[in-house]
Amino acid sequence: MNDESRRKNCEKKIMDEFLRQQHLAIQSSGLVPTKDRAAGSLLLKQPNFVSVPLPSTRRDRCNYCLNKTTLQCCSRCHSAYFCSNECFRNAWLHFHRELCEPQEYDIYKSVDVDRWLFERVILTLDSHVHLNKQHSYAMEALQKVPCPTSDSMPDALAAFQCLPGTTLTREQQSALWQRVRYSCFPIVDPDQRLEPVAVGLFPLTAAFVGHSCRPNTGIIYKGNTQILVALRDIESGTPITVNYVDLIATKKQRTAALRQRFGPDYACQCSRCVGEYSELDRLLDEANQNEPWTVEALKQQFKTWSVLDMAKQYATKDAASCSPPVEPLDAPNFSHYTSRIMAPDLYYPTLNLPFRKNQRKFHTYTVEHDERALRALHALCQGPTIPALSLSSIVTTEKLLAQYMAHDRWVEASRAALYLFVVYRLIYPPLHPQLAYHLVVLARASWNSLVQLELAGIGKKLERIYENGVRTWIEIARDAVASTFGQSTSLWREIIELQWVFERDQKLK
Repeated sequence: MNDESRRKNCEKKIMDEFLRQQHLAIQSSGLVPTKDRAAGSLLLKQPNFVSVPLPSTRRDRCNYCLNKTTLQCCSRCHSAYFCSNECFRNAWLHFHRELCEPQEYDIYKSVDVDRWLFERVILTLDSHVHLNKQHSYAMEALQKVPCPTSDSMPDALAAFQCLPGTTLTREQQSALWQRVRYSCFPIVDPDQRLEPVAVGLFPLTAAFVGHSCRPNTGIIYKGNTQILVALRDIESGTPITVNYVDLIATKKQRTAALRQRFGPDYACQCSRCVGEYSELDRLLDEANQNEPWTVEALKQQFKTWSVLDMAKQYATKDAASCSPPVEPLDAPNFSHYTSRIMAPDLYYPTLNLPFRKNQRKFHTYTVEHDERALRALHALCQGPTIPALSLSSIVTTEKLLAQYMAHDRWVEASRAALYLFVVYRLIYPPLHPQLAYHLVVLARASWNSLVQLELAGIGKKLERIYENGVRTWIEIARDAVASTFGQSTSLWREIIELQWVFERDQKLK
């Protein structure tokens, strides 16, 4: 056995041991758990192989670990920022020593993210050899990443063959570029509204975790570490799936994005594309064929929407029969009609009881989530076209919600957030990070809305009903954050502070 074979065998053993410690294994169907995992469990925790912050965050986050803290600029090149001497030393050993040249100003002012990332990948791979780190599970996983397309490497990246210390030929670099592009994930920060702050390479996920438009696993990030969280109970041996495309898209749009990533012949066979959830895409397609609502029309709906009156109106309807309304469903009617079917236990205001002392797992809220979502989809398909489910309405409302919150218009913000919550419950599986994060937004908007209504002098009876509704959203958001993002995040601190403020307000009355 030659040195190359021994190296590959060693890397495979290291990767198998890394997965075994996390109760995972690689089978022909992909990555699977070796024991039953409950909803909210952390399935896989892996540091990035290489990462780079986006140009907009490069001076705010450590260029090695991505921490957002006080940074120091490299005094030699004036282009790299680090949070500690340890990060600087690690960066120097892996890539920075070849890039750090005396400069009078920041040469990465207009950085090309693809070039910057590929540059670091090549140098990091080379440094692993020189530092005797070639026996790494990431090295083995990167070799397993498929290259579904034959696109050639951009000419702008070809200059890397001249980098000091690199030994790859142009053909080898081109093949590596394909794997890099395939293994690249946007790193999002819950403290930044789940907006991308960096890009990183996670070859283990790219090589062995498949796609689904109704995934059983969600991706969250803590710094430069990627974590896969179970969105529902997963039995041993069940392939782990994540979504590689935006789920708020039609089937045609998702298929185009998936074929660009996985190859021209790729066809998703998930429950949303060809299974029981296909009714959702039918509703989206029908809604998108109609003339979209204008921004002013949506603003008017959120301005005149009386949540209490609508709740009373739909409380008289028989949810079990799923009788569709005869009128077109605008945002208020869609939200209440769908909620009445999908979440009858949450639809009525809760009793004025203290917050639970013991933490409840969020999956108790998602019991029968899929069954109820399917019932709601089936009922909606029996009624008129639903303009509220058009992509234009959803995207516009997301923008309006941000505007309402920025201008402290919390009453309208709470209504927009409630509408989006119902949409997200249909589109996302239970515990999905996007849904969990939005619950915090809904809880915050509802509480601030209650404060504004109290200042406006709402009646005591109405005030008590609204208080019970706010209590419900705080509890659900707290459970969702604990199960998805964990209790070490700022989202958890935010929802706990909101709960404390709410309880203090109740004691003072």
